[in-house]
Amino acid sequence: MALRQHSQARIWLLTIALVAGFVLVCFFSLLWGARNLTATDVLASLRLHAWWNLDNLQASDDPMLHSVVASRIWRTVSAVLSGGALACSGIVMQSMTRNPLADPGVLGINAGAGLTVVFAISAGLTQPSTLLGSAFIGASVACALIWFIQWASRAGSDPLTLVLAGAAVSAGCGAIINALMMTKGQSLDSFLRWMMGSVSGRDLEVIIPSALAIVSGIVLVFAISPMLNGLLLGDDVALGLGIHVPLARFLGSITVVLTAGAATALVGPLAFVGIIVPYILRAWGLRSVHRQLPAGMLLGAMTVTVADIVGRLVAPPGEIPAGVLVAVIGAPLVILAVKRRAQVGI
Repeated sequence: MALRQHSQARIWLLTIALVAGFVLVCFFSLLWGARNLTATDVLASLRLHAWWNLDNLQASDDPMLHSVVASRIWRTVSAVLSGGALACSGIVMQSMTRNPLADPGVLGINAGAGLTVVFAISAGLTQPSTLLGSAFIGASVACALIWFIQWASRAGSDPLTLVLAGAAVSAGCGAIINALMMTKGQSLDSFLRWMMGSVSGRDLEVIIPSALAIVSGIVLVFAISPMLNGLLLGDDVALGLGIHVPLARFLGSITVVLTAGAATALVGPLAFVGIIVPYILRAWGLRSVHRQLPAGMLLGAMTVTVADIVGRLVAPPGEIPAGVLVAVIGAPLVILAVKRRAQVGI
């Protein structure tokens, strides 16, 4: 009983720390950048003007201040949505495959979504709804292809086969994207930043459809979390618990397509978020899916937001896209995860 109470207290402390850290990171995201603001500036802008409508500024207001605050609010919302969604999809994929290296980026799902988005962009279809739909199609096809390769190899749930299949799909999609960039570079110049994973320049027209898809995927994940917990114990144990394993994997794949596809359509491909967040959560002692999800979404949101803040500060007045810094942070952690996995013989 004492051990259980200690565990519950630890979880509550961790939750409070994550919530506090999340609030602080979002607050600093509004303050820091090429033009540093004070809390008074931000509060004055929010109080004196409707920051979502910049068409009717009064002469006494500072138009630049309102513009900066509005852009930072939207990029913070984009970072929070994409980071939380990718962390959620990573937790789901690692639960379904029992592979600590499973991630929408590593397994090629982000690359599939990115490929269809670039196809749409090269065809001149840049409407937010079109980009979101194309991302879903690409993520769905990539996910189905990976599972087909896994099934055709008759490797069961072998993690290595899944990673190799994902690497093959990711490499193929990457090659086609590069070919499109070479042949239609002029029409795609404005989207190179998107390919690097950037949260800047987003507005409500892009955010709302992506947010609806991400929230739908997250709600579905919470609904199937008991099934995912069963898959963590292995297919045989899950069957013994009365879980329909193919249905659980199908529903889990839908959540991955919704969350990872929408996040990719919103900010571009962000690698490693889905790996490093579950890895940190396991190091903190959070093993079950229903405990990982809230903490993971907060941590994923903080990871992308911090990367965006750092990207604004390291090279002013220019910026380094958040996707670049997430990869810089994530690559050493992935190497560490692989090393620890090898040491314990998993």
